[in-house]
Amino acid sequence: MKKIGILDSGIGGLSLLNEILSQNFLAEYYYISDNENMPYGNKSQDFMLKRIRVLVQKLLDKNVEAIIIACNTATAETIDKLRVEFDLPFFGIEPYINYLNHSHDENLALILTEATYNSKRFQLLTQKLDSNNKVKIFPLKNLALTIEKLKEVPFSEIEKDVYKELSFIKN
Repeated sequence: MKKIGILDSGIGGLSLLNEILSQNFLAEYYYISDNENMPYGNKSQDFMLKRIRVLVQKLLDKNVEAIIIACNTATAETIDKLRVEFDLPFFGIEPYINYLNHSHDENLALILTEATYNSKRFQLLTQKLDSNNKVKIFPLKNLALTIEKLKEVPFSEIEKDVYKELSFIKN
């Protein structure tokens, strides 16, 4: 049976794991999150790379055969280096700008962390896939941290903060 590792800075990757589990693939899954350092959106690339290496090593200790990075920011900042350093496949979750290849919608917006927005990978993806600036892009400071509170409180307790964080987006 294949062993697959999934890592994230927080709880967001659990939705990905849930979707994978619903597909009934025959594999063992190991999920690890860096709760003490989340969110990664305000961290430096150097910091993220060091932390992700630690998480990768923990997954390698479980003999995983592939790793999914379930974090846009960590993918954008680390995946290319990890693919060079480690001898196993890495899959990453990238910003939804890739959706442009499948959409005819003229009203698209993307919310992401500041670190993802500032990453070289995201800037290259944007130049390649959205050279006409079709997508309105909104780098946010606090949304990831607010959403992480869901592991401790119900949405009703953070709903006001989520709407405040997104209040500048108009139809």
